[in-house]
Amino acid sequence: MQELALAMCHQRTLRIHRSELPDDVAEYIRVKDYGSAATLKDHSFLRIDPHGNYHFAHRSLVDYFVAQGMFAEIQVAKSGRLAGVQTTHDTDQIVKDLVSEDRATIPTLRHWLYDSPEPLLRVNSAGILAKLGDPVVGDDVVRALRQDSGARHLYLTAIIARVLAIEWTSAAQLADEIDPTGGTGVEQRRSDTLTRLAFYLVQEVHNRSDIVARWSSARALVQLSDNSPQHVGQVLGEALKVEASRETRQAIADALHRKE
Repeated sequence: MQELALAMCHQRTLRIHRSELPDDVAEYIRVKDYGSAATLKDHSFLRIDPHGNYHFAHRSLVDYFVAQGMFAEIQVAKSGRLAGVQTTHDTDQIVKDLVSEDRATIPTLRHWLYDSPEPLLRVNSAGILAKLGDPVVGDDVVRALRQDSGARHLYLTAIIARVLAIEWTSAAQLADEIDPTGGTGVEQRRSDTLTRLAFYLVQEVHNRSDIVARWSSARALVQLSDNSPQHVGQVLGEALKVEASRETRQAIADALHRKE
């Protein structure tokens, strides 16, 4: 099930046609005789639709199986799965819970965050560490991303794709515009998309489950000051009062200053 979930994760889909299954997954399904809806009717996890697309009984199972497979490798300091595809917010949350129960894995993730040549491995490590709820660890992650434009861009892209529910390429283009060190910067004009994004990023500044989402959102709002909703100053002020991360407090303060 892990390999099937990982294949879906790689293709950013919740359904995968039997013709697109990796060889090892196709062989597993053949051996288990999971080739039709009839054989799967009593299966608790897996389904197949009339068009030959496999899917899980609930979308959360994809995140669960992907997280399970990735964490098993993290425990033995193997990075293949974690470096293969950018994880979702929900997958990170599950891996974070597993890491919290086995904190001996944290040094491995920190090593990858700082030293891996692979941007995907760095951003995935950052995503897990950022959700541990530890402001000291979170500040370390922020400092790493401040110097790492590749991982920072991927993190912001993931946030934009999640909050706007848009496809990855479009989210990456927006991230290019918004990151002050990338692209040409946001054009100074009203835009429905940018205004909607600013609205959601104001909410993300209060995302208690992800320090880097809060930092990234506050940082992006500096660039989106002309598109921000009227109440952004009040919301940022409230966030500043409760923020435990020093780095994120500074980003929020910068956004407040730009809004004034």
